[in-house]
Amino acid sequence: MSTVFLITAAYFLLGMIIILSLTRGSQPGRAGEQWKKYGMYLLIVHLMIFAILYGGPLFVLLSAMIVLGAAYELLRVWQKDKARSRKVLHASLVLFALMAAGLMTSAWTGSTVEMLFVYVIVFTFDGFSQLSGQLFGKRKLAPAISPGKTVEGLAGGFSVSLLTAFICRSWTGFSVAETLVYAALLACSALAGDLLASYYKRLHKVKDYSGLIPGHGGLLDRFDSFLAAGAAWCPVHFIVYG
Repeated sequence: MSTVFLITAAYFLLGMIIILSLTRGSQPGRAGEQWKKYGMYLLIVHLMIFAILYGGPLFVLLSAMIVLGAAYELLRVWQKDKARSRKVLHASLVLFALMAAGLMTSAWTGSTVEMLFVYVIVFTFDGFSQLSGQLFGKRKLAPAISPGKTVEGLAGGFSVSLLTAFICRSWTGFSVAETLVYAALLACSALAGDLLASYYKRLHKVKDYSGLIPGHGGLLDRFDSFLAAGAAWCPVHFIVYG
């Protein structure tokens, strides 16, 4: 599974090159924000990978902390909205509880290889959707929900996720067909989680869930894709591994 470190090294190096090209000639403040976000993402990705590989119960604890922090942010955003609706809150909490339960079940029952595969696909999809969108994005994907997302960004993130999954076959043991199907499921789930979290923010007219993670919009903003993808993996685990 040392392949995962080669993947992260290559992807973050590529990300650095792309950010350098995107921020060339831009104002120092804007460039600084990009690098702050890059640095935090580098730290978060490797923290999660080390927790999966070497943490054992630590990964379960980390997942539980993400769930609890994200639940707090959901409630905080709702509470701050003067036009808040209890129906929206109740529906959101039910959906969030289902995703949280799915993620925690996956974290508890899934093997190291499974959880590593899930997280690698999620961070690849997230990272390359954003980079592809910044480089090539023209057509808005869901302007009313998430104005920054583009069709080109989605295509880039989805394509690199499938390629990454194929590379990861060396330690997953999945067939080519299984690999591509699972990667597509995780990428679609990650997108759904991201759009749901963005939609909740739009409903409550806020830009960020919190300032907890520098350069990012809060725990839920950073881990919405992982929550949804981890939940989506839960039934896969029980179907494949019984």
